[in-house]
Amino acid sequence: MPRIAASNPNYSFVLRNDNTGRYLSKCTIELPSVTTVIKRVLAKTALVPWTYRQTLDAFVGVIGMVEDGSLAIEDLIDTFSDVDMAAEWMKENALRPEDFANDAAKRGRGTHDFLERLAKIGIEDDEAAEAYAKKHVDGDDPFVHGVCQWWLDRNPSAVAAEEVVWSTRLGVAGSIDLVWIDRNLAVITDLKTRKAGSSTYDTDFVQVDGYMSLWNERHPEKQGNVGSVLYVCDDGTYSETDVPANFARSFDKVKELHDMLRGKEV
Repeated sequence: MPRIAASNPNYSFVLRNDNTGRYLSKCTIELPSVTTVIKRVLAKTALVPWTYRQTLDAFVGVIGMVEDGSLAIEDLIDTFSDVDMAAEWMKENALRPEDFANDAAKRGRGTHDFLERLAKIGIEDDEAAEAYAKKHVDGDDPFVHGVCQWWLDRNPSAVAAEEVVWSTRLGVAGSIDLVWIDRNLAVITDLKTRKAGSSTYDTDFVQVDGYMSLWNERHPEKQGNVGSVLYVCDDGTYSETDVPANFARSFDKVKELHDMLRGKEV
């Protein structure tokens, strides 16, 4: 059985005897995730400006503590006159860029979990899913609001959520956020949580293209004909962008380069 996506860059699979149906606990294989392959090959162009914004937010946060009196100006000078003391203080107060990244990861996981619950309700009962979305659309979480609003606007007919898929041809695995039917086409959709005003990334499209290949190999009877990226933002808005036609088979090329760089035969 495959592992559920987590911090491990690989998916672990336990092999099964086709004759007996029993899993062979000592026979496992590991496949890298689609996102791991992409990260190893393609640069994240948004990483540098994102780090700058988080560092700027941390600086403004420190000054805000001085203004509200929770940090004395003398302590600020003493602490930030020494690199090690400054680094330790930033760590203790969770003001480092990685602390913001961890918060964002938790927030993203919560939003993904909500979409999964909503989609699984929809797989069983479209009307129940609509009612669930209406119930939560006006909650305090702007990302959940975005998901609910998209669901109510698009009224997707869900067929799978957080499904682990893999490809023996490509030698990779991944977890698809949502598969739904739109005008008789199977749509492979990946969910992203972003700050309002953020732009789309090419890596998002490559990722969905990879998921489409994996889905099609596992489900030849209901091919994924369309890919899209659903962006929900911290102001409660959403946008959905189809994967451009020029990204078709882009993940195959990324995987080929990945294997070449890691010394594997292609």
